[in-house]
Amino acid sequence: MSHLSFSSIVLLGCLAGFTIYLGLPFAFVTSKNFRTFANALSVGVLFFILIDILSKAFDDTKDRVFDSLTHHLFLQNGFPAMIILILGVAGAYLGLVFFEKRWIRTGSHDPKSLALIIAIGIGLHNFSEGLAIGQELMKGAMALGFLLVVGFALHNATEGFGIISPLAGEKPSLPFLFWLGMIGGGPTVIGTVIGESFKHPMLETFCLALASGAIFYVIGELSHIGRSKGSHVVVASGMLVGLFLAFGSDVLVDAAQSLFHH
Repeated sequence: MSHLSFSSIVLLGCLAGFTIYLGLPFAFVTSKNFRTFANALSVGVLFFILIDILSKAFDDTKDRVFDSLTHHLFLQNGFPAMIILILGVAGAYLGLVFFEKRWIRTGSHDPKSLALIIAIGIGLHNFSEGLAIGQELMKGAMALGFLLVVGFALHNATEGFGIISPLAGEKPSLPFLFWLGMIGGGPTVIGTVIGESFKHPMLETFCLALASGAIFYVIGELSHIGRSKGSHVVVASGMLVGLFLAFGSDVLVDAAQSLFHH
């Protein structure tokens, strides 16, 4: 069990989650090429995140289904796992479609509303990252837990660009940027506290499913903006940089985990 104090656990969650603020000040940059590149970079980052979390959610659900079939417990374990995954992805995606239809004028793609949606999707993803940190701390794997904090902090720094991509050049207010950072990075802290305290077998899967649906929606919106406002070369370059930047940070985290497990 973890011997860290509650304040120490909260501090570690803050260190992992609030590096998201590092990318938010770039919302004040007015360069059109930068806005296009930042938008495309965020699409690349989010695309990698979507692949990463969907594969984990699918693998976890598939393992539960196979295990439940082996032990003749499909209705008790396997079926609920499938329902949670489907409802999480579809609920988040369709919920954001409804949100856009209800609150955003058709075709306007209001920058603040879109930035808020991105922050929510990333926040759901970061909640699951916090759960992973908390679980390692709960098991007493302090070195690995601290390493995850560093790895996720680096990863979250790139996610700030995803949040501000619709806002670049819009000169948003500082309080608005502050709340975007809280929505995107704050769930890391909450997840760390919950993960260090207890674990429900399907909680992480549900959070991953919600994040997948939200990010899937956001990628479609940002891709539309990028194609309509920027150079194809800049867009392609930004997407590739974002994809490999996210991949590199993820590799570092996985390599560190593997090293400590062995």
